[in-house]
Amino acid sequence: MRKKSSESAGADARAPRPAASGAAHGDWLTLGRDGRLSLYAPTEGGLLRWTENTVAGTGWSGPHVVPVAGLTHLTVVQGADSYVHFLGRRERTGADGVRTMDVVHAIQYQTGLAFTDWRSLGNPHKDREQGLLLGPPVGAVAADGGVHVFARGAHGGLVLRRESANGKWRAWEELHGSGIGPWPAPVTLSGGRIEVCVDAETGVFVWRQLEAGGDFTGPRGFALRTSPGTVAGVETGPEQATFFWTDADSGAAMSWRAGGWRPHHGVGHTVGRFQGRQRGPLLRPEVRLQEHRRHRAPVLDRHVREERAPRHRPLHARRERAGGERADRRLPRSQPGPLRRQPRGNVYQVSSPQDDQYPTQIEPFLGLFQHYENFNFVFSDSPHIADHTQIAGRNVPMLMGIVNLLIDGIAPRLGYVSNGFEEPDRDRSAIDSYLAATTMVRGEEFLPPTVTTPAPGTEIRRDAVHLAGHAPGAVKVIVWEHGKYLGQTDIDPHGTWSWELGRSWSKGEHPVKVYGVDAAGFQSRRTEIRFTAVDPGGTVAAPPMDRAAMISTVGPSSTAPVVLEPVAHEQVPSARVVFTGSAAAFAQVGFRENGVLLGGTPVAPNGGWSWEAGWEWGPGAHVVDVFAVDASGTESPVTRVPFTVMAAPAGAAPASYYGGTY
Repeated sequence: MRKKSSESAGADARAPRPAASGAAHGDWLTLGRDGRLSLYAPTEGGLLRWTENTVAGTGWSGPHVVPVAGLTHLTVVQGADSYVHFLGRRERTGADGVRTMDVVHAIQYQTGLAFTDWRSLGNPHKDREQGLLLGPPVGAVAADGGVHVFARGAHGGLVLRRESANGKWRAWEELHGSGIGPWPAPVTLSGGRIEVCVDAETGVFVWRQLEAGGDFTGPRGFALRTSPGTVAGVETGPEQATFFWTDADSGAAMSWRAGGWRPHHGVGHTVGRFQGRQRGPLLRPEVRLQEHRRHRAPVLDRHVREERAPRHRPLHARRERAGGERADRRLPRSQPGPLRRQPRGNVYQVSSPQDDQYPTQIEPFLGLFQHYENFNFVFSDSPHIADHTQIAGRNVPMLMGIVNLLIDGIAPRLGYVSNGFEEPDRDRSAIDSYLAATTMVRGEEFLPPTVTTPAPGTEIRRDAVHLAGHAPGAVKVIVWEHGKYLGQTDIDPHGTWSWELGRSWSKGEHPVKVYGVDAAGFQSRRTEIRFTAVDPGGTVAAPPMDRAAMISTVGPSSTAPVVLEPVAHEQVPSARVVFTGSAAAFAQVGFRENGVLLGGTPVAPNGGWSWEAGWEWGPGAHVVDVFAVDASGTESPVTRVPFTVMAAPAGAAPASYYGGTY
């Protein structure tokens, strides 16, 4: 092998070393599984990597150049498995001079070793001009190793592309929002959930996963003034994310966590953007959180109070250098801003994602209420809400409950809660089948009681009300009014019943419901009868001749059969007439017209019966005598049913009448 000349070696030694063109975003200093550190920075045409030679040593190798043509932004994020993920925004110009932009991704599995190939994740915007407006990618790694890529979309909202548990990438997702900054701050929690916070023109927005791998809810907005690009997130407790940013007015640090409405002032000061990690990297700023107490003091007058800035132990912005040297700086505590001066009170606000005013009139201004002593927000996600006008109606029970508590001097503290989530279209076949099989109310096999006295709409003296009727198949009849039990009575062997209240009824209309109960305890459907109780000596009006109220036809005796269809004086629109009714304690029911026997039908075990002649009845008036026969052949008194068969026009379809369509 030919050796290089001394001149050539000297020229190589004098060759300029590649220089970093800026700082990488995210975890630009990582700790490998072998305990060695690695540092990353973007450079012209790619990125640079420095690697620690030995654990806690003083020597570093590098920079090692990883070429990536067209790289404009670099984000580094490390997962719990120590794999380091690289996300880049890449712009390229084709031979035709057209610029295109996409997001690229690569992985380093072990400290100091090679990267995987760079893979394009595409662009959420199909339009090329909109695609060029996509912000730099920011990443987070879920507990299962799935990479989540967040970026500001061309329309100012947050977009997401994430990796599934099986390693396949899902399509780009639109998480909404408006006017957000270019640097979202995601944080992965120990339970696997991810939360994201980003500054915006109207304050800050927060998105949250309710479960690991689930969809993101939000955004939840706070009307605060933030310095652009200063938002960062840290897990400060199990499954508890705390977000930090720099206040644009005071320059002081602010913090917020879910469940606390007041962003806290005075947690320190930072130069540039907060960066938080669970492992303490070198060469990066950190914020050390300390417990602090809140104090309130009266100011202005007795009606208005101002919340003072929280008292706390001194907090610092700290920069650690290699070798353990620290540069600490104590910074002044921030002063309360103008929004902190608010009257004390109880504020209850209700909105809904179906409210067209929520994204523009409500969500951006929620932060204005954060310093009220008791601010509560109810997010009503209900399919029964279609627009803004239906929110109050859906939440009447809750709102009335709050009002009643406030009247009693109790101010409920709800915080940020959600309700709704009804499923009106869910499959109810299983529960319906179970209820049908276990219900105490039977259907057509157990006929409801008929009420023969009083007639519907009758005015009766208050001290002379007497209820009577038929209840085939029942052993007793129960009487109710307005949901209140009034009494019960037994059924005689002929299926008839009668009942009295035992005292005078109150004056006015009475809607009374009765139902039958069989020997096994099952109930029939309900029958309602309405009558009006009047004072003794008053004028008693005749009942109105309401054909629809004539629910049955009865004979001169309680042993005569009850005819339910057709009712007396019915105008039947069809030549096909079906007779139905009840005749408890009898074996058969027969039918005569003008003394001529027309036919008969057996009585069912529940006392019901049904009969059809089998021929077409001629148009005009008919009078049919219905009688019952017991097992010994004894015939009951007849029930006379006059009805009229209407002459239907040729080709006309049968019309419906009381009792069904025939």
